[in-house]
Amino acid sequence: MCVCESDLIKMKLHLITRRYYPGIKYNEAALGQVADDLGIRFEREIRDLDTDRQADLAATVLNALPESAAGPSRTTGKKKRSGSAAPA
Repeated sequence: MCVCESDLIKMKLHLITRRYYPGIKYNEAALGQVADDLGIRFEREIRDLDTDRQADLAATVLNALPESAAGPSRTTGKKKRSGSAAPA
């Protein structure tokens, strides 16, 4: 099986983002667009980023994802609670 550099970049972007936002779904178009926008041409450019830069990158990717791929925790970072009241 052969994997091209652009696929490696998209997968790495997805894995970094999923670490910070676990509910996201893989969206090839959005990941490719982020890589193009940021000028990322080689996976090694993002391989060893420090934690702060990874968090910034993850936020950038999350903002580029369509709602359908962003998952339920896009706005709050937490799972939404159900509307039922706790028993008294």
